[in-house]
Amino acid sequence: MNASTHNSISPGCLISGPTLPERVEVLAIVPTGDSLKVIGRGLKSSLTYDPVLNHSQIAQLAPMVRDDDIEHIAAELAIAYEQARSWYGGKRRERESRFLDLISRRPHSEDPQTFVEVRFIEVTGRAGVGVAARSSNEHQTAVRRKGDYWLYVAVNCGGTPASNIIQDPARLGLEASDDRGTLPGQR
Repeated sequence: MNASTHNSISPGCLISGPTLPERVEVLAIVPTGDSLKVIGRGLKSSLTYDPVLNHSQIAQLAPMVRDDDIEHIAAELAIAYEQARSWYGGKRRERESRFLDLISRRPHSEDPQTFVEVRFIEVTGRAGVGVAARSSNEHQTAVRRKGDYWLYVAVNCGGTPASNIIQDPARLGLEASDDRGTLPGQR
């Protein structure tokens, strides 16, 4: 099998397609002659899958590949938005080297050291316009935090970036593994 056929499938990326019963996070890949064994974990069920796929089956997969440069652009866009609102309180952290979170606080008008409101922000970026999937952990956090949880989806990070901002994405009723399509935004 040509290496370029499966270059976009690598550990850590999410894939879906007709050969898989659900969206799967790739844990490992093993080339086997003209085929590729893909070992992954189902996002909804947490079941392990290890199909051996031929060239045509791999071509039907829809991978979502993490790009640190795109994620950095998305995070910077979110930070700039929060700073423009005079909200950003300064906590930016990286969890499990997978995604960036921001905690943004609105300072009290008379005491800037006191905060009166907080946003827990999940940031995700796309080079163009496409799927904005959430992991089951992100979904559970959204359910738990409700109106304090915000999803900032930055699109077109490969060109002229724009943000779709969604408060309480859990209210949309989408399961983590079913988040297909571009999520509606609020600005």
